[in-house]
Amino acid sequence: MFSEYYNNQILSILNEMIMTEFQEESQDFALMIDREFRRKLNIPARGVDQAGFYVLNSVYTPSVLVEAGFITNRKEEKIIASKSYRKKIAKAIYGAIKRFKDKYESH
Repeated sequence: MFSEYYNNQILSILNEMIMTEFQEESQDFALMIDREFRRKLNIPARGVDQAGFYVLNSVYTPSVLVEAGFITNRKEEKIIASKSYRKKIAKAIYGAIKRFKDKYESH
């Protein structure tokens, strides 16, 4: 029981170290997506936050969770339902991916 506790603690610390290794790159990538959204979607900046979202745990690469709108907001729900708007979202994310790739492959 005692060693199991310490093994879990060690694994938790190692996992945290691996995730924080990509924290700066993830933040940079998120800012690139935010910038592309404001350019291509003509929406106000919502900002970029960091949190330990479950879907991003144990991901050993730069990663972000993108919220392109909220279906609980009737106006946004209507906009998101538009195929052309969803295409703009995809193009904005693609633009950020290209920018991120160009920046980090040149190092």
